[in-house]
Amino acid sequence: MEASTPPTTVNVTTKTTAQSLKGLTARVGAALLRTLSLEVRKDSLVLLSGDSFSPLANFSYSNLSKVIIDPCALSSADSESISYCCLTFKEDERVDSALFKQLHFYKAACTRPEEKKSSQKDALGKGKSEDESVMRTRVKILNREFLLFMKELESTSNIICEIPYSQLPFTGSTSIPGKTSHVAAYSFKPTSRSLVSFSPSTCFVLSIDLFQIAYLSRVTFSVKSFDLDLVPKDLSLPVVSITSIPSVQLNSVCDWLKICDVMHFKGGANLHWKNIIAHIQMMGMTEFAETGGWSFLAPSEDEGKDNCLSDTSDDDFIPDGDSGSVVKGGLFNVPSDINNGDSDVVVGRSLRSRNPTFASTESFSPGYIINEPKISSFQENDITVPLAEQMRYGKFMLVSAPLVRFSKLPFRLLCRRYGVDVAYTSMIEAATFINSHHSRHIEFRTNKFDRPLITQFAAKDAVTLARASEYVASHCDGVSINCGCPQKWAINDGYGCALLKKPELVKEMVTMTTAHAGIPVSVKIRVDTDMRKTIELVKRAEMAGAAWISVHGRTVNDRSSLPCKFDDVKMVKENLSIPVIANGHCYTLEDAQMWKDAGVNGIMSGRGLLANPSLFHGFPMPSKKLVAEYVDLSLAFGEAPGNFHKMLGHMM
Repeated sequence: MEASTPPTTVNVTTKTTAQSLKGLTARVGAALLRTLSLEVRKDSLVLLSGDSFSPLANFSYSNLSKVIIDPCALSSADSESISYCCLTFKEDERVDSALFKQLHFYKAACTRPEEKKSSQKDALGKGKSEDESVMRTRVKILNREFLLFMKELESTSNIICEIPYSQLPFTGSTSIPGKTSHVAAYSFKPTSRSLVSFSPSTCFVLSIDLFQIAYLSRVTFSVKSFDLDLVPKDLSLPVVSITSIPSVQLNSVCDWLKICDVMHFKGGANLHWKNIIAHIQMMGMTEFAETGGWSFLAPSEDEGKDNCLSDTSDDDFIPDGDSGSVVKGGLFNVPSDINNGDSDVVVGRSLRSRNPTFASTESFSPGYIINEPKISSFQENDITVPLAEQMRYGKFMLVSAPLVRFSKLPFRLLCRRYGVDVAYTSMIEAATFINSHHSRHIEFRTNKFDRPLITQFAAKDAVTLARASEYVASHCDGVSINCGCPQKWAINDGYGCALLKKPELVKEMVTMTTAHAGIPVSVKIRVDTDMRKTIELVKRAEMAGAAWISVHGRTVNDRSSLPCKFDDVKMVKENLSIPVIANGHCYTLEDAQMWKDAGVNGIMSGRGLLANPSLFHGFPMPSKKLVAEYVDLSLAFGEAPGNFHKMLGHMM
């Protein structure tokens, strides 16, 4: 199959051949149709016969309500690895003289029986390693075919396809609503708006938009599983119950419900929903809402103490004196990170884990408090207008880049005095930030004068990034995903530039973090030697809701002494509708003006500001007054001795 390149507007050609999925299998009525093809055309998806390629059905984009693409997992590289495509229609579609509200197609990495037999024989004769390697290659090819199809469909139809979150699966038992009353066990995969479970013989798609609340029952330490009840908006429809979900998967279920913004409650006992709904219908929805609505499901104070995982349980948070308030909501309840006394400095808090994977949080008593220094006055910046909106309306942003070890509070405040509009923190490893009180205490420190502030995280999965972002959401103006760190340790661990090859993961990170943290999410990248890959990555990020893109005009292998790829950065800008901040080769105010003339929305300087924090004020080199100010800020707010001396070395 010939894959089309990403649609762009500059220097990247787009092939006009239609993108298609070939060799598909689907159940149409009682028949099992094989070797079908789905082809993306201008106004519709066309279902073709696999033998003659004659049209079997024409699915108008306007009648498509949901498209779900489920690639097979690379970790399950066996002969049964299967990718799925599910289409849900607003009105029934006719295929082979039958009407369908939903169709699901699938394709296996190994489809012919003789291949399976040969694969099994090779596994016995040559060992599993060679056979698994072959299958992993097939799985990658299969997934690429499905993802290219999805990309073409999204760009042609403006339909946003759903992909299951790879890190939030759970198992449970239920019947398929409207299809069968038989209860069976399923392996569920949540998406941003649905709950799905696919197999060659089963297509389970539950749209979360149909439900108004969720209730999780039997949530206690003493049982190994719990139940999930989904109450529909239309109370004439039955409640959907998923039972026997392992308790260790509770956090996955809660995370998914929060992504979907579904009100949910936890309790100990199962409820008799027929009686409850009958009572509500007798009252009427207006009177029901006036008398508190679903609030009766919230646990009482006594129940909350027994319910170890309740969102409002006192047992989750053990305050230490007057250590601050608790902010409820989000991926999990995160205590307020700012001390409400005289201090303007934000530090982290300790973490008590009931579960090695999903930890709850408790209130923090600051290890030390830093008061506002009695040195030359600060200016409290206006942060009422979002940064992306300011850039769209013409403000050219002067930005301090995330510098490892150096982009700490004293340096950021110094740069702000000399013209910097926006400052980034140093890169913070998200997983360590969540699990380590010491990391939160040291890595994230700010005050009311340190705004606008962007917190940069290094992460390799969406859940970890979203959780780390919630800690800082109330105390910064955005989160940046590091996709540009070229250091080998970061790439080997799956951070930084390793994400440049994973546009779908970056898209998932942007989507989940935006949903959880509720603040702008941006992406910082380096350009690729193949600019088609860079354009594909940034377009996926834009589609997921990224607020802006920061582009370092060098590749992962380029040294800082090499010229910045000016035209590549311009190409990214010309292919996006969201703001673009350039990064690279900015050592003077004239360099910043050059980037402004190029049409980008801002310039980010790292090494230039490190050597001369006053460069955006037009000073050719730092003055003695500036150096003295840095010393005062370091003494007032604290700085690691090693960083302090290195900073002085750069400036002097």
